[in-house]
Amino acid sequence: MKHGAALQKSLAELEALDNTQDLTAKIKTVNERATLFRISSNAMINVSVVFLFEAVPSIILILRYSLVFIFFRGEGRGFVCLGLGRDRGE
Repeated sequence: MKHGAALQKSLAELEALDNTQDLTAKIKTVNERATLFRISSNAMINVSVVFLFEAVPSIILILRYSLVFIFFRGEGRGFVCLGLGRDRGE
């Protein structure tokens, strides 16, 4: 978030200016920092989207096997339904 803080600081400095010569330089600084903020924000969004697309299939499998375990555990079979345990002779 350092880009966001830098952008806010530049905007505050811009609002406090009275001199028109300094105004042009500050506007350029604000535009540069806004561009950096936009780039870093888009990068974070893209990484988050990639993570979600990679994580969702794993989450679905975990949920599926958790539900299967809960269902078969209620019938007294334990892990036998998943092939992860020994058969109890039932």
